[in-house]
Amino acid sequence: MSHSSEAFYKIKEEGYVLLSELTKSRKLSQNALAVFVWIGEKVENGNKANISTKDIIDQFNLDKTAVSRILKELEDGLLIVVEHREGSDRVIAAHPKYWWKGRYELQNNALKRWIADIRKKHWGSVIKDTGVFLNEQE
Repeated sequence: MSHSSEAFYKIKEEGYVLLSELTKSRKLSQNALAVFVWIGEKVENGNKANISTKDIIDQFNLDKTAVSRILKELEDGLLIVVEHREGSDRVIAAHPKYWWKGRYELQNNALKRWIADIRKKHWGSVIKDTGVFLNEQE
């Protein structure tokens, strides 16, 4: 996997953004970066990619522990949200709005409020509410 850590990722409607700009620490491991880009390519319905951990294991030839670590890294960087489905593997939803429209600059209290919202709501309502929330910030 020879992905440059300074790879560009197309954000819908907003051109290209340096991926390193999208992470909180500005550091992503090579594997996490590759997985994030791959998830982005699988997105349908605005921001959801129905990908299980097994899909990632198969695609990148990684073991389950490595994939769990990568998903945690991407979640900690606020780039994805992992939904746990009853009786099945995980569904991965790419982070709404932030890398969609390049709005990752929300910081501190605004970001904390967004995270609090996302943790207590069903994912479907998060997508809608995030749009409202981002409009309030402008």
